[in-house]
Amino acid sequence: MPPSPAPHVSETSLSRLVLLLKRLDIADMGQCDFLDRPAPESLMQALEDLDYLAALDDDGNLSEVGIIMSEFPLDPQLAKALIASCEFDCVEEMVSLAAMLTASPCFVPLSTHLEEAVALRRRALLHPSGDHFTLINIFNAFQQREYAGDEGWCRKHGVCAEALRLAGTVRAELLEVMRRIELPVSPPAFGSDANALNIQRALISGYFLKLWGCSNHLIPSRS
Repeated sequence: MPPSPAPHVSETSLSRLVLLLKRLDIADMGQCDFLDRPAPESLMQALEDLDYLAALDDDGNLSEVGIIMSEFPLDPQLAKALIASCEFDCVEEMVSLAAMLTASPCFVPLSTHLEEAVALRRRALLHPSGDHFTLINIFNAFQQREYAGDEGWCRKHGVCAEALRLAGTVRAELLEVMRRIELPVSPPAFGSDANALNIQRALISGYFLKLWGCSNHLIPSRS
């Protein structure tokens, strides 16, 4: 093994860091005095990603969307999805999802009555539309149970009450940011087909690069 671990800045996406530096008007990041300088390719990739997300204007400065994205303590892709949720009227659901993705993982090992607990978790919490909807489902269910003071519900379903409370705190902070910068907050509509489609649209607005990266494997050639 190496004598010391590699610096985190050399192993992670720099999009969030570059967005912050742009917000601080540090335009020439090549001249930044990093303690551990990231690879130039990583900085260029971060700039490309922000450009694709419409966070930069033609001069390489933050666009209006980029300024709004920088207000959120989130990965830029998730911040863009949250902003898009204002257009698709699914803010309540997306802000819950953003909080769940930002907080600690909510699942804990099921040590007793494993088969019964897994079946209960699947029946009560898992959403047929996928993991993102399951996280919203879990958060909503926990909020209802927490107000009733039902700690046993978390143990029974194998979820971490502390992580879900943290998600609630993060969610409140994100909503406060949205109110401060006067973004519209649509009413909850989780469970309807239209709302499910709108959540997917908002997610794709932020994470379309991941779909693009695998498109060559998914879409047959026209030639």
